[in-house]
Amino acid sequence: MYSDEMAVVTKLARQAGEILLKYYDAEYEVDEKKGDGPVTQADRASNEFITSELRRCFPEDGILAEESKDDLSRLGKERVWLVDPMDGTKEFIDKVGQFAVMIGLAVAGRPALGVVYQPTTDTLFTAVKGEGAFVWRRGEKQRLHTSDVRDIAEMRLVISRSHRAQLVDKMKQALQIEKEVASGSVGLKVG
Repeated sequence: MYSDEMAVVTKLARQAGEILLKYYDAEYEVDEKKGDGPVTQADRASNEFITSELRRCFPEDGILAEESKDDLSRLGKERVWLVDPMDGTKEFIDKVGQFAVMIGLAVAGRPALGVVYQPTTDTLFTAVKGEGAFVWRRGEKQRLHTSDVRDIAEMRLVISRSHRAQLVDKMKQALQIEKEVASGSVGLKVG
């Protein structure tokens, strides 16, 4: 259904990942967004690349991107691209590799497709409404599915690597969950 759009955004996500990796081991400035955490030159370069390419490929669509000023023109558009050019900036700065490029498309206010790309592991998550979700690792495509684990105590809790709240430990104890995975990017947590 959205094969052309998916082809474009998977390519853009990978190219934006290459941009991020060029900054990863280099010297770069880190600024603080007003009450919203750090932002780097890598965030901005990835954002500029993705938004300019989306405008070129889909000129009639709206765009809401984390590192761009929102002029609200997207509100009058049927299709809106949502862009986080680097989710997990703290993990990027800390050099732990748990950051991702995230690009999604909403049509009439409903999710239509999305990609999450982790450049440090070359892992790509893709999903299209009605067609399922997949992960690409080392060139192999695998369909994703929800877990069939029904016992809460046997489930694995995915938590924030850099924002661990006291509530997490209370919840783990109350639900008797022992297994946990810490990750930086929201997109990687969901994947």
